[in-house]
Amino acid sequence: MNLAGDRFAVRHAPFSDEEGGGAGHDPEEGKGDFKAHYLIRSKLIRDVRLNIILKSTIASNDCWVYGVEMKFLEDDSAVMVKTRELCEAIAGDEEYRGLLGKVEAFLADDEAREGYRMVQEKGQELNQKQQAGLELSEVEIAEFESSRSHLLGNPVASEFLKAQQDLETLQMSVNRMVGMTMELGRVPSTEDIAQASGGGCCGGSGGGGCGC
Repeated sequence: MNLAGDRFAVRHAPFSDEEGGGAGHDPEEGKGDFKAHYLIRSKLIRDVRLNIILKSTIASNDCWVYGVEMKFLEDDSAVMVKTRELCEAIAGDEEYRGLLGKVEAFLADDEAREGYRMVQEKGQELNQKQQAGLELSEVEIAEFESSRSHLLGNPVASEFLKAQQDLETLQMSVNRMVGMTMELGRVPSTEDIAQASGGGCCGGSGGGGCGC
């Protein structure tokens, strides 16, 4: 449970109770859960595709409901071939493999995982009290900050947190490119991406050419 700008937030926990983990969670089972975390978190592409289908003007309802006309989703279509090529490029990227290595190192480190779990649970507890309107004591805050500082002082844990953020950024960037392509009907330009990110014309330092 994260609050905007929350000082008690810890990055997404692969072993949190919400995801079927907890104190009694099997570490080996958690490895698979954590890897699956990145596959199931983002529904952007599926949602965008669904919206396009629902808004389409195909005459027969049966066609768009069952995707009969969606030839580009067939395994041998150009779209799916390129999609697999993209997946292969990501999976084979040296930097990406390095990030996965840091995740694997964290999953294999009992001390790092336990420290992460404890900080996550304590942060959630403080968030819940805060949302309930209860005042947090200085002792509670100090204990949490001390636990978090200790966690971040663990190189394996700190590298994991950074790798997790980088993996999420990669996923968001790919999803954004695909989503904008489906929205615009063309490959988004650098200017398109800058504007969508709040920069460029009318949104940041690159403005001036659109009459705003």
